[in-house]
Amino acid sequence: EQNFSTQDWIEKLNHNYIFGYFIDNQIVACVGLNLETNPKTKHTATLFGMYILPNNRGKNIANELLNHVKKLPKIMEFCNFI
Repeated sequence: EQNFSTQDWIEKLNHNYIFGYFIDNQIVACVGLNLETNPKTKHTATLFGMYILPNNRGKNIANELLNHVKKLPKIMEFCNFI
């Protein structure tokens, strides 16, 4: 990645998404999603970086955030969730 050109980074970042969960306009959780671009793995995605602030854990926020991500049209087009 250290040899990536600006265009390489643009292409890489075009397939990454970060989602946040907000309570009272404050972000309390986030998760990242990378849509694969390789033809053999294009039907898959990788979740990364799930984080929930300690005082908000145990409130089903992770489940709500993941359910939201799974329902997005662009995600549904690419992936089947088990």
